[in-house]
Amino acid sequence: MLACKTKSLNAFEGWIFMDLSNYCLESLSWRYAVKKFDSQKKIPSESIELLSQSLRLSPSSYGLQPWRFIIIENQDLKNELKAFSYNQSQMSDCSHLVVFQALEQIDEAYLSNFISLVSKIRSQPESHLEGYKNIMIQDLIKGPRSQQIPLWAGKQAYIAMGFLMSYASFLKIDTCAIEGLEPVKYDNLLNAKLAKSALGNTLVNTQNDLATANTPSNNYKTLAAVALGYRSPEDKYQSSPKVRFDKNQVIINL
Repeated sequence: MLACKTKSLNAFEGWIFMDLSNYCLESLSWRYAVKKFDSQKKIPSESIELLSQSLRLSPSSYGLQPWRFIIIENQDLKNELKAFSYNQSQMSDCSHLVVFQALEQIDEAYLSNFISLVSKIRSQPESHLEGYKNIMIQDLIKGPRSQQIPLWAGKQAYIAMGFLMSYASFLKIDTCAIEGLEPVKYDNLLNAKLAKSALGNTLVNTQNDLATANTPSNNYKTLAAVALGYRSPEDKYQSSPKVRFDKNQVIINL
């Protein structure tokens, strides 16, 4: 009887796995770069919290999370940013806009704060993490990569963007990634807004205060944005077949 129950359980788990796998692939196929959002439909706060967690849980080199994500719901602010985004309608019609920013530089104080955070969360003495810290110092502060921190940090931020857009598709929330914007004007406006609001509720800080305590706001620079919301029935692109190269052209199995 026990063996029979075990077989039934394994079969059920296998069915759940296949069903979930199919759902994920179908969701990724369903996703497309929305050109026209339904401006009347808003994403529930519970879903925004889930999307925020997908950003926070994204992987990064050394686990350093050299990024910041600003989630904007305020309509006036979205309208202002539209002017710095070549007047693309997605910026103002979306439910929420996520601005992706990355660090311009990393110093030893930043690494020390991060090591303190690791020590606190994992209950490890900081002395046991000295080797880890020294590797990062030699690479990111003293090594050749120290001259390419904006490029390196930007690559990490784009990993988080992929996480966000994939997870959004699982929730049947539409997205459009946008690089067509003026980063300096974004930074000037957002830094001014953040200074006035004392970071308010629009900022999702992916590290706790210990890790970012000494990081000035202007050390983060805008890279791109992702508009979140629900596709308009009038968006003709939603019915267009997805165009992708054949798997054999882009994936090699050895």
